[in-house]
Amino acid sequence: MIATHVSASTLNAMQAELASVIQGASAKPSFLSSLARRIGEVIAAVALGLARPAASRSMRRIRGEVQTRVAVLLMVLSAAGLVTIANREGFRATPYKDGAGVLTDGYGNTNNVDPKGRKTPERALVELLRNTNTATAGVKRCVKVELWQYELDVYVGLAMNIGVDAFCRSSPNPIKNPYLIDLINARRYAEACDRLLAFNKIRNPKTGQLEVSDGLTKAKQRERRQCLGEEII
Repeated sequence: MIATHVSASTLNAMQAELASVIQGASAKPSFLSSLARRIGEVIAAVALGLARPAASRSMRRIRGEVQTRVAVLLMVLSAAGLVTIANREGFRATPYKDGAGVLTDGYGNTNNVDPKGRKTPERALVELLRNTNTATAGVKRCVKVELWQYELDVYVGLAMNIGVDAFCRSSPNPIKNPYLIDLINARRYAEACDRLLAFNKIRNPKTGQLEVSDGLTKAKQRERRQCLGEEII
């Protein structure tokens, strides 16, 4: 039976445990199996709508309180954001080609994929945290302004999809034709959230052309709402 309540403290504890695995502090098979099972239950609960990761105070606008965005250098991907990415990607033990023809395994991993390999959920979760840490570091390098936690979570998820280089690419003419990062760094936050809708295309591996994806369109609409603070995961 999947628990119907998942507290922010529980999610953050799971994230801390995964971090210890990355650092080699606890990598015994029994520990990994237990951790993967616990996080898997949360991912399944979120997917089924039975649980919703609790938003922290910094993720909510509370009437009567003045809240401000936080300097991005002080921020990390939230545990709720980590679970959302895992839930979005889903787990695949064996390699497959995604919609763009890119070889993928685990939780949306495209790095060093062995075409004949098979991945356990435990190692896939460790790999997921490593990939999200890399994406978070990349986003923090090019975002120069303050963000809400839910904005950072959305942007890290996007960087995971399109790559840090693409996320951080600035326009040759940021005044007349700003890219996403230009809007963010100009503190044009609402416009930046709206720009997420443009990332709804995949490259057809057969034609080489970009094509609108119905699945991505729905995902970006949901991420836009999250980015604007209208829908907290």
